[in-house]
Amino acid sequence: MVNNYQNGLSGSEALVTNIRGEKIAAGALAGATIGLGVGIVSVLVGGGAVAAAGSAGPGGAASSTVTTVLNATGEPSDEIAVTTQAFGNLSQAANYGVRPYIQLKDAIVNTGLTGHHIIEQRLASALGQISSQVRTWPSVALTPQEHQVFTNARRNAIGYNNSNNLINTATATIDDIWTAAQNIYARYPALLDAAKNTLFGLE
Repeated sequence: MVNNYQNGLSGSEALVTNIRGEKIAAGALAGATIGLGVGIVSVLVGGGAVAAAGSAGPGGAASSTVTTVLNATGEPSDEIAVTTQAFGNLSQAANYGVRPYIQLKDAIVNTGLTGHHIIEQRLASALGQISSQVRTWPSVALTPQEHQVFTNARRNAIGYNNSNNLINTATATIDDIWTAAQNIYARYPALLDAAKNTLFGLE
């Protein structure tokens, strides 16, 4: 963007002309404010905020993505939003963030999305929790298809009581649940952090 300015382009032209996300992110790191909890890097550029991170498809490596933010007149503003990879390839989770289930449930009414407990409700007893506490566990918004993928993965890792899995709802320990979470959420840093906080009470 600086090069574009030096070449005589206006602010809005500079923002949309030959921008490469990785150069912006690299040049912006000095003086950046890093929000590790949600994987956002924000810096000030020309009075606007820049959020830097990446995106990836299933099994893919993170890559930078640049989105020009429009102002009220529909023109590109001085803000450049670069989406994070904190939520992997989940289509809607980043729009709602990680929230207590009871809050998320209200936020996604009539959207067709489902609230996904990052740690399964059925494991409450392993954590010494009761049903009223489970309602405050962190959750994310998923499509029904995304939710089913996680449900299947968790069922394979920790079976139901009537399964042949030696690790099941009744026998699972916190360590078992954490091991499963690390495998299932390996590509979803925000979900893995929330699982860790739930299991170990870390901030």
